[in-house]
Amino acid sequence: MSKIEQQVKDLNIDLQDLKDENRKGFAELKMLIEQKSSGSHQSLIAAAGTIIVALIGFLGYLIIHIK
Repeated sequence: MSKIEQQVKDLNIDLQDLKDENRKGFAELKMLIEQKSSGSHQSLIAAAGTIIVALIGFLGYLIIHIK
């Protein structure tokens, strides 16, 4: 009986270690997803800024050459 109890305790410890490793893995995945998300937002903002600057430059060109 004591041998079975020890095996159950060992299994419990192994399961707890597995849970801890899974939590760490999910935390890392969450962090990577958040970083990727914020990176894509920055890329979108940079692209929009580039388009706006190009349109302003084009409008300035048209205004100068219309006269």
